[in-house]
Amino acid sequence: MRESDRLQMEAEGVDWDTVGFQPARVQSDLEDWYVRAVLAEAPLDSLGNARKALKQAGLDSKLIEGVVSDAAAANSAEELRNVVTDWLPRMQVGDDADVIHLLAFLEAIRIRGVQGGQFFLSDAERQTLKSAFESRFLKELAERFPKVVERAADFDDWLSYYSPHLREAVRCYLYGFFSASILVAAAALDVRLNTIAHADEVVSYKALVAAVFGVAGVLGRDSALASALEHLFEYRNKVAHGGVEATREKAVEVLLLVRGTLDRIESVTPGVG
Repeated sequence: MRESDRLQMEAEGVDWDTVGFQPARVQSDLEDWYVRAVLAEAPLDSLGNARKALKQAGLDSKLIEGVVSDAAAANSAEELRNVVTDWLPRMQVGDDADVIHLLAFLEAIRIRGVQGGQFFLSDAERQTLKSAFESRFLKELAERFPKVVERAADFDDWLSYYSPHLREAVRCYLYGFFSASILVAAAALDVRLNTIAHADEVVSYKALVAAVFGVAGVLGRDSALASALEHLFEYRNKVAHGGVEATREKAVEVLLLVRGTLDRIESVTPGVG
């Protein structure tokens, strides 16, 4: 949770005694090294560049090569950590720019050790690394696609939608394909209504809605919902055949209506479909 969000909630009178928090998980050194190694550009000679920068900063070449040699001989994260801990006090640098070069050098050593296959991973370590990669990529996505993140906030539990069509419709919405999201959402509803109505042949959308929520509907009469669904399918046809370009607001309206209708169907027909 961002500090700015906490302060805003506090200003709105949120009772912090009733709010639960999950502490942020700190990545281990091993996870951090692996993530950096995988994301490092392979063609770039990060270690060579770091060596050159430190030599230009005045560090002794033998000292630099000694660190590289000992690091190459390390066979575990612990051994590599010991190498860095042993050599670091002897690597005196001057100004802040030189410190940055030193940090780049140490990171390059870690990356090379990972890429060289010096470390072996247990199944448990692989699972934690998977989480580390996911966190890194989610952060990167959030930074690169702020509009997607903003739209995702409209649906706090969209990943749990049980309808694969509806999940696909929400994904279309997230990426800004509003017309596609409406067409796919309507398809999700169409499939479910046909299942509930046991329709063996193609019928109009109006007849399909009436068969489920009409006067003699299998789920009982609901005039308000039937009317809303009829308008939804009418709009769907305008998008599909009339060239109407859907707006974000209309896409949200359709998605929420479809989600609510599917929830209604499941709540009164347990086990159907």
